[in-house]
Amino acid sequence: MTGRRGGAARTGAAAAALTVALLAAGCGDGSTSTGGTPGSSPGTGSGAASGGAPGAGSGGLTGAGTHEINDSTAHVRYSVPGEWTQSKNLLTYFTSGASTAPAESDPNASAKPKPTASGSEDDQAMFLVGVLDAKMFASQERDTKAAAHALAKQYAEFFYPDDAKDQVKDDHAVKVDGHDGWYTDLECVPDDAKDTPFRFRVTVVTVTGGTPVYTLGVAKSGAGKRLDELDRIGRTLRIG
Repeated sequence: MTGRRGGAARTGAAAAALTVALLAAGCGDGSTSTGGTPGSSPGTGSGAASGGAPGAGSGGLTGAGTHEINDSTAHVRYSVPGEWTQSKNLLTYFTSGASTAPAESDPNASAKPKPTASGSEDDQAMFLVGVLDAKMFASQERDTKAAAHALAKQYAEFFYPDDAKDQVKDDHAVKVDGHDGWYTDLECVPDDAKDTPFRFRVTVVTVTGGTPVYTLGVAKSGAGKRLDELDRIGRTLRIG
């Protein structure tokens, strides 16, 4: 587990900020974004599988009840469960994404997520994609491993800026649709016991002759179903 980080002056706002980020990730149709970058210009991550490669393989999402997202900016495509909603109004360093939050633009969407045993917001999750171009500080890292580590830490600090400890739960090389990459799974454990730990799953993938791609999966540590879905989404990622 890494050392303490955070900003005590912001205590009390961090959990709300992370919840808002999760809820805001789900909305209707577009995949490109408006908005600014956080001060340290966090990179991105991936919904790779815990203990397994996020690329091709068994256990992905196929058949009825799923839909495919085609990201023409990052030149990737991937499938998400039918109940997930494609995201719009993303921050500028994401090119596409999906979440479990209902789309505000969908008149049939529920106003609030379905409650779970541990509360109405504990079931939220998001999967985001981006390119590791020059606007990302992590693009300066020496390899995909270092870039994945930098992105996971930067996003954990961005979404949860209060005092917390970050623990690496999984960390290994992967193959994604035949391309080399690195996957890291970081758990953010708040010092404030009232705030639930979160997982930040990042994959950075090299692209022959192109800019590396990354994915970021975020869910609460106890949301077993959503963490499994993040793994399965990551395994559907196809490049080119």
